[in-house]
Order: sequence, then C-alpha cells, then structure tokens
Amino acid sequence: MKLKSLVASGAAACAAASLGGCYVVPVDHRGNPVYYPAVPSAPVVTAAPAPVPAPIQVRLYPANEMASKTGPLTAVVIDNANGHGTFQLHYAGEYMTGEATRLRGGQGVANAASSGGTFMKCNYTVTANSRGTGNCNFSNGAQYQLHFGS
Repeated sequence: MKLKSLVASGAAACAAASLGGCYVVPVDHRGNPVYYPAVPSAPVVTAAPAPVPAPIQVRLYPANEMASKTGPLTAVVIDNANGHGTFQLHYAGEYMTGEATRLRGGQGVANAASSGGTFMKCNYTVTANSRGTGNCNFSNGAQYQLHFGS
C-alpha cells in the first residue's frame, strides 16, 4: 500500500508542477480561440502643482532729502507666481501693506498704504528672473529707488 500511495503522491506532484505554467484561453463553440481587442487605457491626467508663494526682498534707497531723513528701507513682496503679490514694509513707524503687479513688457506697479494715512506708489521694471529696479514716491514727498532680487 505504501508503494501505491507514494506513486500517487509523485504523480500528483508532477501534475501540479506541470500545470503551474498553464493559462486559460477562451474558445468559441467550434473550439477556436477567441481574441478580444485590447482596451485602450485612459491617459492619466495630473494637475500641475500649484504655485508656491515666494518672498522677494525689496531694498529702497533714499533718492531725495525727505527720504534721507528716514534712510534705507526694506520691503517684502510675497509673489504668488502669477504676476501678482502682496507688498509690505515699515515706514516711519507705520506698517504699510498693499499689492505688487507685473504688467506686460516686464513693467510693474506696487502700491501700499498704512492705517495712519501714509501711502506710496512704485513703478518698476523686471530685468531678469525676479530681479529689477524702479522708483517709489511716498505721500509725504519722499522718493526712493528700489532694487529687488539677487
């Protein structure tokens, strides 16, 4: 009995090993293989990454006597990477905030105001990647030349 069960076990093992590489092919009623057209996969669409706001340091240097009383200033533009950003600085003890917008041809404008009534307007030109120069005029007559980028 042992020999018969040993032979049966060996035969079962061989059969199982030989079937490991098999696959099923569909056939029609005549026994011919049936081939189905490949289903095209839909293209995977991914959204572009959202622009990341980037701070740009702006340096303002006095350009007239009124501005020299306050001295050089530092401002920050938070650029949202689509031609627009917020503009912030401290001037003569006041916090000023506003906007900076790039226009066509590398030109741009920036405006800011404080709750105390002081306001300013700047015109600038972008000369390279996030670099540029321009002029700012404050409501008290102070004039500054601005530089930004590295």
